[in-house]
Amino acid sequence: MSKPIGTVKNIQEKKSIAIPLNIFWAVFAVYAIAVLYGVTVHEPWRDEAQAWLLTRDLDIFSLFKTLPSEGHPPLWYLLIMPLAKLGLPYLSQNVLAAVVMIAAVYVILFKWQLPLILKLAIPFSYFFLYEYAILARSYCLIVLFTALIVWLYSKRFEKPILFALCTVGLFNTHMLAFGFATALTVLFYLDARKQDKLKQVIPALSIMTIGGMYLIPYLAFSAMARAEQMHALDHTTRIINTITGSTIIDGSTIWGTLLFLLAALTLLKTTKPLLLLIFGAAGVFYILAYRYNLADTRHYGVLFTIIIGSYALREYYVGDSWNIIRAVPLSKYAHWSFIAMIALQLPQTFTRYKTDVEQDFSGAKAAAEYIIDNNLQQRILVGQQAWALSAIAPYIPGKKFYYPECGRYGTYYVYDSCFLQNRWAMAPENAVDIVYNNFKDSLGNIVFIFNRPLSAKALQFMDMLYHSPEFPIKTDEAFFIYKFKPVIKQ
Repeated sequence: MSKPIGTVKNIQEKKSIAIPLNIFWAVFAVYAIAVLYGVTVHEPWRDEAQAWLLTRDLDIFSLFKTLPSEGHPPLWYLLIMPLAKLGLPYLSQNVLAAVVMIAAVYVILFKWQLPLILKLAIPFSYFFLYEYAILARSYCLIVLFTALIVWLYSKRFEKPILFALCTVGLFNTHMLAFGFATALTVLFYLDARKQDKLKQVIPALSIMTIGGMYLIPYLAFSAMARAEQMHALDHTTRIINTITGSTIIDGSTIWGTLLFLLAALTLLKTTKPLLLLIFGAAGVFYILAYRYNLADTRHYGVLFTIIIGSYALREYYVGDSWNIIRAVPLSKYAHWSFIAMIALQLPQTFTRYKTDVEQDFSGAKAAAEYIIDNNLQQRILVGQQAWALSAIAPYIPGKKFYYPECGRYGTYYVYDSCFLQNRWAMAPENAVDIVYNNFKDSLGNIVFIFNRPLSAKALQFMDMLYHSPEFPIKTDEAFFIYKFKPVIKQ
């Protein structure tokens, strides 16, 4: 009996599809396992604690009133608020970040149209495997909404409201994503107008505009935003550092900048994705080089996500470029510039992941366990430098610390005049003096928690109860616990 025509060909096609799918599932499984394991051995630090404490200790109205001083949109806080209010373990915040990143990687692997080798490499980039997956911050949402937007892009006019909600979600992740989200909104308008679909997407455009632009008066004009505005003149250096940090994490600025430029060149034949990259990058550069003083690796990763997202959108604009650009010869192997980025990130990816597994990221968890095991939480807990001590607060629900530098009780650190005057930077010995003068009748009930040791002179009057056994990755979150020496009555 002869075989039906086309049977062999169909079988071969199915096999060719099944092989990549099997690879994708294998990569997805490895990624998910690595991320979830990494979360279980990670000790959150003060930046992770801050969001948890705000959502745990404030009602929703107070939260919205406080967030402008934090400089962050509300979405991440609204997602973790139910976890904190329901009394779930502190770890649940990190699990949420991990699940968000796992979902984003699923979309990238199974829904994006990218060269096979690039798809397989992206999950193991530094930001996707470690920084945004293990550390619980809002940056994971930037990756998720970028992944969803790329997936929905071909159907953005069929499902405009869903596309709009994803864009609003991107707006509300972090101010560093504002430029990219704004560019996507403008491009959605231009494409709708060009395709004569403007009338049918007006509700979606309204949602995107209102859901994003409210952040300008809400956050950009806040007192904290004005206070954080930098006055340094090294703007070019900061931009170069951002480019290097987003591409190769640590290393030669020449290589980092070259790879960024190569990534931009791959978009020359697709004008609109190139403009997305330019405006998205400009938003990141403006904030980190002109508005914010403390740029760090986690901030640089937003640019990396914008680079990858812009490149993934190029397929929807093939041939849509200026004539002068169409003539530019570009290799079909352009995606190798992205592979090179990720390859150069790998040493940092695995080194930092491995270090987090083997070493405490923060000493807060161990210090909190000592406090609880010795029933010290019943005493008056005093800490200088609230921004460091707050890392311990999530482990002791219902307990407020006394912060002598500002003369108040609390958990999370407050960006107010006390903070802006750098009173949190006073030496621990000052806290001892303030407490001695203000709590003379309760000295035996005082426990001090510092993130640096007392001087030899101060130790004449103090007993050390505990110190972190070794310096953690965040070296300023090694803790030292003291009490006053007993007064010997004559």
